[in-house]
Amino acid sequence: MTVTLFAAPLASAAPVSLVVCTGEQTTSFNPGLTFTPRSVHFSTTASPISCTGSDVEEGAESGGYTVEGTPTLSCGAINKSIEVTQTYHWEDGSTSTVVLNASVNAKPLGTTVLQQYGEVTDGRYAGLQVQQVIVTVTDLSELLGCLTTGVTSANGYITLTLTA
Repeated sequence: MTVTLFAAPLASAAPVSLVVCTGEQTTSFNPGLTFTPRSVHFSTTASPISCTGSDVEEGAESGGYTVEGTPTLSCGAINKSIEVTQTYHWEDGSTSTVVLNASVNAKPLGTTVLQQYGEVTDGRYAGLQVQQVIVTVTDLSELLGCLTTGVTSANGYITLTLTA
């Protein structure tokens, strides 16, 4: 389930362009996540995501992205901030390059919330501000991997909001 909250602009504020995209994503970890912090390669794919809103451009009603990295990760509770660059690929073949400051709040028992804020730096929607929230929940049987060979995948829900 995805929940998106919006604050109404002040009456004197300029109109806000708004695009909201939602979808699901899958992340793989190699080696698997354990309770010992270590360098872990991750690969995340979100596709398809569906977009709505008053400023959705034709050809960008759906899309997706893939992002990879090799930070230090574990199954334990962490609060960590990292910079992420990812490219959205839209249905018409156009792209949007997004630079995000990602704040990871991973908690034991399988819930991870990744809040990202940044800007579209190139391509479609260049100059718009970005808020991306990803929530993943790992089931108990997968979490037992933290004690053995490691958790090798996680699935979650994504909400991307673009504003002027």
